Amino acid sequence: MINIANDKTLTLKLSEKNTVKATGDNYAGYDIDSAENIGNGYEFCSMKVGTVDKEDDENNTVGSFKDISIEYSNGTYTIDADISQIQPEDEDTSAMETKQSGDITLSYFTDHYKFVPADYELTDEDKQNETQDHYYISYGTNEIEEHDYQYVSWKKGDLNYLLSAKDLSLSSDEMFEMAEKYLEG
Repeated sequence: MINIANDKTLTLKLSEKNTVKATGDNYAGYDIDSAENIGNGYEFCSMKVGTVDKEDDENNTVGSFKDISIEYSNGTYTIDADISQIQPEDEDTSAMETKQSGDITLSYFTDHYKFVPADYELTDEDKQNETQDHYYISYGTNEIEEHDYQYVSWKKGDLNYLLSAKDLSLSSDEMFEMAEKYLEG
């Protein structure tokens, strides 16, 4: 049993098959598959249940859903697993690579994010980069920051799973191996 404290206590129980059973006020409303470790020295570190707000083009909240985030750490770096119910507006983004693991298709992506202040003026290079797939500019930071994110995603039942790493330069094979280790529980 793992006890997680955030704004309220959430009690998690790992069953024999590593299915997370949660009780408490922050329960997301669904059970997920999980793993105590995902290989390469990454072990379960923490978990939280949050709420994701869906917004329209004018930034008005038009709905929300529960999201489960699990953090794995090797003592220095972290890899996150985010799980949520499939939403009607979920898009299938074109994967850079795919791999079949049993009856589940794993999709690998790598994205570059440039975070900029609200008053930032795009350069010609920014405008050119923004036309490329997997390059994004986000407004709202105090200083310019750039990060590379790697993801492996899959769908199982009515849930989306996303394993992500920030600035770790892992190969697609390493990310696929960790996703398969997660699936094995």
